[in-house]
Amino acid sequence: MHGKSLIAALAFVAIAGLGLPAGSAEPLSAREIAAAVGFDEADKKKVVAGDVAAADLPETTDKMLAQAVAVLLPAKADEIVERLQSLKLFEADEAVIGFGAIDPANPQAGLAKAAFADNEAKEAAKFLESSPGSEFNLSAEEFAKVKAAAASAATSPEAASKVYRSILAERVKAFAAHGLEGIAPYDRGDGDTSSAAGDLEAMAKAAEALRKFDP
Repeated sequence: MHGKSLIAALAFVAIAGLGLPAGSAEPLSAREIAAAVGFDEADKKKVVAGDVAAADLPETTDKMLAQAVAVLLPAKADEIVERLQSLKLFEADEAVIGFGAIDPANPQAGLAKAAFADNEAKEAAKFLESSPGSEFNLSAEEFAKVKAAAASAATSPEAASKVYRSILAERVKAFAAHGLEGIAPYDRGDGDTSSAAGDLEAMAKAAEALRKFDP
């Protein structure tokens, strides 16, 4: 059960006028963005008419589900970016339990509220009893930490939350220090592993429009 990743690309967004990172190429036009993510003139007419257009994209791995979606928004590009960066989308999503910023220098603080609830005792126990396989995305070292935590403390949501926060904090530190190379592969058992770093690298290579905009 290796999860597939959904890549949603918003096209027809005017990015001219937005601040560009140092060394970036010239801003892409809306037409260039649309062409890069698979839209044609017929799709453009649909979007201008107020419909949603979708286009399939080439998938670079068997764990990727790639599709581009375009919709016309009655707002300036910088206003859309500001709204995305303000985290208001999370506030409006009733399925999101909590959210916040995580400082790589002190990830424990940002993860303090990440915990199994009291009514999730079964899920917490399942986590503490986990072993290499496809059910949990943990590295060999992380599975060892879970096993050690289960052996030294009573099986409880609190114990599960403590070791889970520790694992997540170490992941943040490793990525901040080493980038993709700091992401340990998931242990699937029987010597098999799954590379999250490889998946992210494949997605980055697939984002041709973004590479052209900001190599």
